[in-house]
Amino acid sequence: MHCSKTNLRIIGMITHFRILNRFSSDIDVLDLRIPMEMGDALFCLANTLAVIVTIAANVPAITAFFIPIIGAGAILQVTFLHAWKHRLLM
Repeated sequence: MHCSKTNLRIIGMITHFRILNRFSSDIDVLDLRIPMEMGDALFCLANTLAVIVTIAANVPAITAFFIPIIGAGAILQVTFLHAWKHRLLM
């Protein structure tokens, strides 16, 4: 009787180890991919900013058009963020 309980305990431990091993491998994949993805995101951000600065330097009228749009977008974002935080606190 004691032997059968031991076998069930070992099977239960093996299942836990499989789950832990799977979780460990998933975390390992994240550890490898996050730095790569961050590098790609920073490259895209730098590339976008370089294009915007180049266009603004060559065509100043476009800059005068986009500044109010960017400002309105920032104001809307702050307003909705404040409303969302206020809704979460209720």
